[in-house]
Amino acid sequence: MVRAGGQLAITTWGPTCSSRALPPGGLPVKQFRPDLHAAFNPWSGLSHAAVRQLLTESGIENADVIAEDGQQALQSPEDWWTVVRGSG
Repeated sequence: MVRAGGQLAITTWGPTCSSRALPPGGLPVKQFRPDLHAAFNPWSGLSHAAVRQLLTESGIENADVIAEDGQQALQSPEDWWTVVRGSG
């Protein structure tokens, strides 16, 4: 809940968040084990328009939805796995 006149900030990954980390066409797993490949992309619903629609449907009609480009620096392979295990 946010009090009247209060502000809420939400940060989320965008729909292309893993595009630099994955090869074109997705994970190689699909080629060898299609039963292990998930066709669902949890980030596909995080477009600017989708977030605005979600807020509007929740009764928040005049929200400022601002998309900003950014990067998350990873220092080690373990950092990548932390992101993967904590997402989607």
